[in-house]
Amino acid sequence: MKDISLVKTFFSNFVILKIDLEKLKYKTNSNQYKAYNSETLRKNDVQFYNIDYFLSCLKESVRVLMLSYNQKYEYNIEIRQIWEHEYEKGDFQEDHVHFDMHFSYIIYYKGESKTVFKNPIGYTLQAMYSDFHDYLGQYEYTPNLKEGTLIVFPSFVPHYVKKQSKAKTIVGDVRIKRLWLSRKSSI
Repeated sequence: MKDISLVKTFFSNFVILKIDLEKLKYKTNSNQYKAYNSETLRKNDVQFYNIDYFLSCLKESVRVLMLSYNQKYEYNIEIRQIWEHEYEKGDFQEDHVHFDMHFSYIIYYKGESKTVFKNPIGYTLQAMYSDFHDYLGQYEYTPNLKEGTLIVFPSFVPHYVKKQSKAKTIVGDVRIKRLWLSRKSSI
């Protein structure tokens, strides 16, 4: 894959991949509804027309992220629900994590990134150490990503989206299913 990069911060690793939005056209049969505590519209059940292209981008990104954490075993990925967020002027996403998942991803389909990723133990460190910002590393990571970019990150990383004007993202989650070697019993 071209244009793939690994970004390491004090609190997490991220994989960023430039993707071809022409190959990543999709549809959804879901009605829009307001998600979480924000005013952001959401549609569930995103279905890509070229699923092979989507899977190749996601699998390569997950592979790079797994290796960055020294996870070298064989695995399959299980893709959970994929959804779309359509941001209008003033829309945002509150601080949240994607629970019960290993990795999450965001595809910036229309507009630029307004996502901010936070150190999962940042508040604890701030409460205990007055010089947190100077000595203990980054509290937030705000990537400057353009339309046509995929970012993959550990699902435990809290993140939020600053107020937008016009944007569209495709979001989803991945669970890792470790493949165990079958061993014959010698009983």
